[in-house]
Amino acid sequence: MYMKFPRTTITNFRYTYGKGVAGKAMVAIEHPWHRWHPVPRPIVSDDGTMTTQVKNSPGMQTNVTFCIITRHFQKASFLLQDVLHLNYSMIFVNLPFFQNEDEGRIEKTVNLGNSGEATVTFSNEELKKYKLIRNYGGTSIRIVATVTEDLTGIERNSTTQVTVHKHDVKLSIEKQGDSFKPGLGYKVVLALKQMDDTPIKAGIPRRVQVSTFYNYPFNPDSPSIDEGKEVKIVDLDAHGMAVINVNAPLNCTSTTIQAHYDRSGKDEYANSEIFAATYVYAAKSPSISFLQVIPDHEGSVSVGKSLSFSIKATQKLSYLSYQVLARGAVILSKQLAMDSDHTTISFVATNQMAPKARLIVYSVIPTNQEILVDATDFKVEGIFRNNVSLSVDKDSAQPGESVTFTVKADPESLVSLLAVDQSVLLLKSGNDITADLVQKDIEEYDTTGRSRPWESYGFVERRKRFAWYPYAGVSGNDAATIFENAGLVVLTDAYLYKEPEQPMVQAFAFAEAAPAAVGGAAPPESFRAFNGEAADAAADSDGGNSAQIVLRQLFPETWVWSEQNIDANGEVSYEAKVPDTITSWVASAFAVNDATGLGVAPITSKLRVFRPFFIRLNLPYSVKRGEKFALQVLVFNYMDREQDVTLTLKHTEDAGFDFLNKDGSVSRRDLSPRGYNTRSVAVPSGASKAVYFPIVPTQIGSVKLTVTAQGSQAGDAVEMPLKVEPEGYRIDRNVPIFMDLTEKANENSTSAPSGNFQKTVVLDFPPDVVDGSKKATVQIIGDLMGPVLSSVDSLVRMPYGCGEQNMLNFVPNIVVMKYLRATNRNEKELERKALKYMEAGYQRELTYKRFDNSFSAFGESDEHGSTWLTAFVVRSFSQAKPFIYVDDSVINKSIAFLNAQQMESGAFAERGQVHHKDMQGGASDGGLALTAYVVVALLENGVRNERAITFLEKNLDEAKEDVYTMAVVNYALTLANSGKKDVSATYLNNMKIDDKEGTTHWEKKRDKKQVSETTYFYQPPPADIETTSYALLSLMKNEDTEKALPVVRWLIQQRNSLGGFSSTQDTVLALQAISTYAEKTYSAMGNITVQIANGADNHQFKVGRENALVLQTYELTNPDNEVVVKAIGNGVVFAQVSYSYYRNSLLDDVPFFCTKDLKELRGGNRLQLELCCNYTRANAQSNMAVAALQSLSGFKFDEEEMNLLTQTKGLQRVELEDDDTLMNVYFNGLTSTPICMNVYSDMVYQVAEHKPAQVSLYDYYDPEQQIKLMYSSKAPRSLADSCADCWPAAEAQESAIPRATVVSAVPSAGLISSFILSICSILCISLIRLPFW
Repeated sequence: MYMKFPRTTITNFRYTYGKGVAGKAMVAIEHPWHRWHPVPRPIVSDDGTMTTQVKNSPGMQTNVTFCIITRHFQKASFLLQDVLHLNYSMIFVNLPFFQNEDEGRIEKTVNLGNSGEATVTFSNEELKKYKLIRNYGGTSIRIVATVTEDLTGIERNSTTQVTVHKHDVKLSIEKQGDSFKPGLGYKVVLALKQMDDTPIKAGIPRRVQVSTFYNYPFNPDSPSIDEGKEVKIVDLDAHGMAVINVNAPLNCTSTTIQAHYDRSGKDEYANSEIFAATYVYAAKSPSISFLQVIPDHEGSVSVGKSLSFSIKATQKLSYLSYQVLARGAVILSKQLAMDSDHTTISFVATNQMAPKARLIVYSVIPTNQEILVDATDFKVEGIFRNNVSLSVDKDSAQPGESVTFTVKADPESLVSLLAVDQSVLLLKSGNDITADLVQKDIEEYDTTGRSRPWESYGFVERRKRFAWYPYAGVSGNDAATIFENAGLVVLTDAYLYKEPEQPMVQAFAFAEAAPAAVGGAAPPESFRAFNGEAADAAADSDGGNSAQIVLRQLFPETWVWSEQNIDANGEVSYEAKVPDTITSWVASAFAVNDATGLGVAPITSKLRVFRPFFIRLNLPYSVKRGEKFALQVLVFNYMDREQDVTLTLKHTEDAGFDFLNKDGSVSRRDLSPRGYNTRSVAVPSGASKAVYFPIVPTQIGSVKLTVTAQGSQAGDAVEMPLKVEPEGYRIDRNVPIFMDLTEKANENSTSAPSGNFQKTVVLDFPPDVVDGSKKATVQIIGDLMGPVLSSVDSLVRMPYGCGEQNMLNFVPNIVVMKYLRATNRNEKELERKALKYMEAGYQRELTYKRFDNSFSAFGESDEHGSTWLTAFVVRSFSQAKPFIYVDDSVINKSIAFLNAQQMESGAFAERGQVHHKDMQGGASDGGLALTAYVVVALLENGVRNERAITFLEKNLDEAKEDVYTMAVVNYALTLANSGKKDVSATYLNNMKIDDKEGTTHWEKKRDKKQVSETTYFYQPPPADIETTSYALLSLMKNEDTEKALPVVRWLIQQRNSLGGFSSTQDTVLALQAISTYAEKTYSAMGNITVQIANGADNHQFKVGRENALVLQTYELTNPDNEVVVKAIGNGVVFAQVSYSYYRNSLLDDVPFFCTKDLKELRGGNRLQLELCCNYTRANAQSNMAVAALQSLSGFKFDEEEMNLLTQTKGLQRVELEDDDTLMNVYFNGLTSTPICMNVYSDMVYQVAEHKPAQVSLYDYYDPEQQIKLMYSSKAPRSLADSCADCWPAAEAQESAIPRATVVSAVPSAGLISSFILSICSILCISLIRLPFW
């Protein structure tokens, strides 16, 4: 029995230094369907790598050996990225283990040393005993390794699956095509390979018996099948391959090729168990005439090289036509005369033919007008004409060193250089431009089908390992099929033969088939152990010398992000200082040239940043004030000697934290004994140790933690921020102030005729506000659109997880660009930023396009496309066309989808999910609001739908009582210049609300509720913002700026502190409406002075033309005092007083209801939160709802379990933020039927006495409808219970002594003696520790 491991699973983590760490590993081998593991787990480890190898023993007695390699990495993040091929030999390491065996499963536990490596062996007898393998092979087993790291106590697991085979080699036959052409040659390739598809090893027999059977048409007069046979012995080459020529007779209908192999080398083929066979049918032609194309070259050719193809036919031809297709277009088309049955075609390979092209050759027989055709693929190297190379002047460096990147490309190119922490690439790939990515994108333009059916199963990739493989023709058993598979449509009056469709006979193999390839990349360099030579070199350097300790505090994920212009010499250099992260940086580069186009550096450059002695702080994303937190400091010593290290956590009066005693009391700085903030540890050479500082955060905000480590030969210092949050939930409030000091100021405005302005703002805090959580700022900008321009990338405090929310990253940038162009602002940087967001938003929105050219909130996962969202996208794409490239076909096809949704009445139906009830009408039979919205989208694309407009006009009276619908209909009729537009405008005007402050707005009729002291949301409902925005757009369409000004004032006063509003649709519409007004009324900024008074503090802003678009901010230090805003000058200034606070009070009258149940698993280290939520309004459904779940401090959500939540009906999407501590759950819409889910989180950091975590559930389009709840552990543990190593032994003894001890003013002789003895002891210890050199 031979156990075959074709691929070894490598777990890729956030890499820091690639050294092993000690721990314990449990390895289990089981059936894939084992009852305790119904679903194979992906890799979940940030601490280790599991590799799988086998040792080939004589007589096929194989033991299964697993090599477990653990690494400690910077962040608890991981990815099962790739697999790689390994050799079939390994030295066994005998380790003591404990065994727990069950039928169909074996478990073994081993200890890992400081190297982090161990080998676990499962014998053949064990595997058979527990029925994990069978004598006949063909079964699969799964290996699961669970590693618990000694250093941090973190437990992670890794898994891989392997297949058992009876033999160590396999035989395969690869065909030239699906059919042969009678009378012309045909080739097959015979390949003998190892089970992992690598070439056979030296010494293995290489003789194969090949039998070819020729089948002929059935003869009813013959009692037996008419069949011919050829048998020969073939010697394989050094690669285990041979090319077999098959010369089938003209009347042959099919052929079968069989190959037998004797592993023993005795040429006994009769009973050989290793064999392969394939079946090839004859191509069809009424006249038995054929054409064949054979490449005269092997492998790929470079651009500029000549290509040659031999053409053979079964009869003489008078002419020959050929075409070359690439990237979905015809690159070359020619015809040549001939008077023969063979000829040669030659042409030069061009860039347009790269990376793959197709040659189609055809001719017409003069006598019967039958078309003969053949086609073949060929590869061309040379996608890039702009040759780019990247190099860095160092392979390794220490933090703070300068390195130089050098990029070479064609002169006058624009070069983009990127250097990213390797861990980021391991967590997420595909975000950089690579040569492979460009090639895949280009190949997507290929309109042809696959020339070889088996390409989709990975054989092409494996074939690259062989020295040669034949070019394959385009499959097809007749002329019409060859044209079709070549991607061509034929219009002809000649005879294009097509055989009646018959079931295709697939190739088959009697030898065991190899599992599909999963990859083949070599292990990243970062996962190989730090070699001894490099370690010695590092130790010889001063990296970390005690006399030169440098504070490390720069830890970015992206280091270099730069664009450079290359001059005439074709080279540019970029110098940068290495950040402080101990990691590997991966640099990549590409260039763009007007003449030679895009070029990508073929390989990345890697810079390893390493120190032989360093520390790292293990910090959670955040903790809450008052929680007990064990700051873990990891000390790593890769020097040649043991280091006695003293670590000090800097603790000042305003540090923002206190130290925690073992009994739970807090140790203040002024009352703590000397050395309370230091720890000592001996770290052996080549090892690492963990040290803990138990602290209690006392201040809200960013608390800096500075740790210094001093060893006998080296030192290090690190400063990192710890985010400390208040308990409770956050409330944000904003008071916008519109100061119009122009001469045309409205009479009803608060401005005085003299150009003075004054307003007093009282910050309204509830009585139960969390202490210390009050924050307040004043912002000033000299433009009506200023808040949008300054924060266009973050306008609302909402997630962006669906197709409609993504538009918030797209449409506001269109508004910005239109406003800047209309007002002739020369803001290049702002335009560049807006265009970048537009392009990204456009590309991202295309991912939500469905097969029928509609758009929906969650793309193909939705049951139907959304009429409403498709109209929104069509409208937005049309508005973006003047600024970025937008594919017209996308818009046109989506418009066609919209037209298909129109009913006989003229209304548009909504068959998709109803996410926005006010807009969509909540019904599938169409509604006025939805129809009006689609009409607006069509009109803005130059399409006038008279049936829909007539529908709106006929049903206008139905909207008289619905202000939202009337606003949308009025805008649609105004755009259409309908005869009913004045009537709809009158209806709408009758519904307006004029406020005392000189503002005007529209709002839906709803039950007036008094604002509660526990209100969660302090902005108007989004529907009111949308309604007022539609009214403003209609006024601006009629250029009625006088009536528009009060409306603008009201809208401005409803903004949030980010410049947006509550949700997506209201923000988009309001910004479009305000910008339309701003474009019409823009005037150059004058000079205005704004004075802010807050208690005893005062601050002055000056706003003029030169800084009108600069957002100026002042943080208020007395939030309990009123804020007085005064202004004097000429112009328009927008100000806002933004403040926030935290509180714990919860509302009772809420439209949602949730139940929660928290279960503690694994001794409290894993939590299971069961949450069930429903909508409480009778016979109703909410809009799209979003639940935001916060994890307890120190815990992270289990991403693997999270991904299973989307299987729950009604739950569409789940995503993680804030380093996996915040989970956003999207619901289509909640009803009275509860939707339940289980959410799992794991403890990653030592935090005790948790403050409650927050859960909020809200209606996305009406955020006022929300519920908040909290959860916390049922039996909280103290930090002393969960962190035994947090207090040194000496401190533990000290804590037993009463802290309030009275000492005599005159010390006794005994005390003096004890004191002297203590001093002597300390000196002796110090002398002992001094190095004796």
